[in-house]
Amino acid sequence: MVSVDSSAPLTAYLLQGLLMSWVFSGYGLGLVGKLSVAAYVPIGAAAALASLLFVGVWRKRYEWAPVEMLLRRWVYLGRRAPPA
Repeated sequence: MVSVDSSAPLTAYLLQGLLMSWVFSGYGLGLVGKLSVAAYVPIGAAAALASLLFVGVWRKRYEWAPVEMLLRRWVYLGRRAPPA
């Protein structure tokens, strides 16, 4: 089971938004209005699962998820961050 702790939700949230905008917008697959309402649920669930799987795999290798890592570097601007 994939576990997402407090160092990964922003990455998962933004990745879900990117995936869903790519699926439904004109610069992606452009599926908005072309599917039944019932088709949106599994697509949303797949995007959520994909983002959580990505974050889970990333967190096995790194301490912080990508967006949280960038945010942390920006907030502390080179100063030593407090321990996690």
